[in-house]
Amino acid sequence: DKGIVKNPLADRLIGSDLDTISIKNFDEESLRKMRQFGNVNYISATGCPLECSFCSVGRERVESKSLSRKMEELEYLISKFPQVQEDERISIQDNFFGKSVRDTRLLCEAIIARHEEDSSFYFNWDCQTRVESMTDPTLTDLMKEAGCVAVYLGVENFSEEVLDYLKKPIAKDVTKYMKRARTSIGNLLDSDIDVYMEYQTGMPMETEEHR
Repeated sequence: DKGIVKNPLADRLIGSDLDTISIKNFDEESLRKMRQFGNVNYISATGCPLECSFCSVGRERVESKSLSRKMEELEYLISKFPQVQEDERISIQDNFFGKSVRDTRLLCEAIIARHEEDSSFYFNWDCQTRVESMTDPTLTDLMKEAGCVAVYLGVENFSEEVLDYLKKPIAKDVTKYMKRARTSIGNLLDSDIDVYMEYQTGMPMETEEHR
């Protein structure tokens, strides 16, 4: 009877704090809830520093689990969900997978090295990311070698006015954004990785001409 009570947000887990939460401690019910659309969801990092107008998780620095923890948990997921070696996959649901190209390379190289040690260690995976992260063809080739089968690109729109409204391009450089989108799509297709473009329509300022 005292109106709305708004609890304060908990502090974000940062750096090594993320390693203290391991999916190996999940019970069976929690593991079952990791499945979505026939795949297995996995989060290895949180946050995104950008300011897209539609996003609820932006304006925060990316915080990531350590490489050793990621590898440990991926191996655990393979043991729990062997289907990811066949017709299913692990969907990496980080807010901004690929924000650090260096970390992406290290992860792919670790997966490839682990497979070379033990051929039973392999799995199909996908991720969601921005167009800026996939502009290097050597990176998309490396991702393919590491088992990546699909990438969901948050392109959002192809209209310059709508992209500007969504605050999607970095530094409001729509021309560079569109060029990077074209480059990234081409790189992924050339690397034989399926591309899914996430798209938004229905903005208040949008017209039939935009669509």
